Amino acid sequence: MMLKVIRPRNIPAMCRRRGFFEVEAISELYHFAGHPGHYHRCKSQTPTGQPKIGHLYCGEFVGELVPGHLEETGPSLYIIGINLCGGIVYYAMVDGGSFPVIPAIVGATASGKSSLARELADRTGGRIISVDSRKVYRRLDIGSAKPSPELIARYNYAMIDLIEPHDRYSAYVYAQTAARIIQETIAAGTLPILAGGTGFYLRALKDGLFEGPEADPQIRREIIEQAEVEGWDTVYGRLQAVDPETAAGINKNNQTRLVRALEVYYLTGEPLSTLQRTGEYRRPPWRFMLFGIDWPRAQLYDRIDIRTDRMLKLGLFDEVRDLLKAGVTPDAPGLRSVGYTETLEYLAGRVDRGETAEKIKINTRHYAKRQLTWFRRQEQVRWLTPGTKMADQIQHVLV
Repeated sequence: MMLKVIRPRNIPAMCRRRGFFEVEAISELYHFAGHPGHYHRCKSQTPTGQPKIGHLYCGEFVGELVPGHLEETGPSLYIIGINLCGGIVYYAMVDGGSFPVIPAIVGATASGKSSLARELADRTGGRIISVDSRKVYRRLDIGSAKPSPELIARYNYAMIDLIEPHDRYSAYVYAQTAARIIQETIAAGTLPILAGGTGFYLRALKDGLFEGPEADPQIRREIIEQAEVEGWDTVYGRLQAVDPETAAGINKNNQTRLVRALEVYYLTGEPLSTLQRTGEYRRPPWRFMLFGIDWPRAQLYDRIDIRTDRMLKLGLFDEVRDLLKAGVTPDAPGLRSVGYTETLEYLAGRVDRGETAEKIKINTRHYAKRQLTWFRRQEQVRWLTPGTKMADQIQHVLV
């Protein structure tokens, strides 16, 4: 796609500083929102809907141009940013022609992401790369809905069975490791297919992640001691007061992320969400296309109930019991997730089997709702309707 760039003469100083350029009008155009790979329809009109010759309008501001990048990349340009100055629309652009396109199948738990990824892999010969914060743990197989060893081998799954249940694993480490695997997969001439519902892992991979200050053991001890005295709900409320944006994306039972978010605030005096927006990022040289499976809520909840029942029949309680016998402690990071926390309560004798099953179903629904909230905020997700040949739609867009 060729765009005629009008150099920034007569463009307001604010736009010049932000690196925006006016472009020649085209009736319709796809552009990359924030980073190459995320498409939105653009039309030749103003924000009020009136046609405006010589300008394009695509929506809200979504990114900035890397200084000097435009001159280095040549004429094959894609829009990544937008801003309004004096009623005129200006754009930042980068070259997108040389970026590999990587599909990512995202959305709620139990929505069928893995099955769709395998269907796409069968068609393309692709390799599946998991985006799941539970599947990185060894021996957490049933509760994480991990694929069978046969499927793992058949599709050459990556980012599964990396660490032990007592280990910690950050989004930053995930992004580094997954990026290396993606690079190796592309170099081998194979399509990487991302699949999973851990939004902050995917964000770290595609957008880069603010690493933040080094951990401070003393501050962490103080936060944990406060939680032991006042309860984790109180600590979560404290995070909501100082950083509501980060708190909204964290399950209050995820003590690791909760402690880290407060630790960053205490160390820097700034909310983690603010630092993530303004920090230095190293983004990968790929275009990501996100596809979500859009089930009606009632049907998704039915799927969650069916999967929960299947996990219990497969032996979820025995899996956790065996882990405890092998020396894994109940407070291990790997066990701090839906399905495992409820099972630990059952094994401790605090609830019966029926209550445990119901709690897992209810908490999984809540988790799915949080996942959908996360991904629906990502404007670049293309939502697919089950039963509509979803793999065909993904292939069509990739081509």
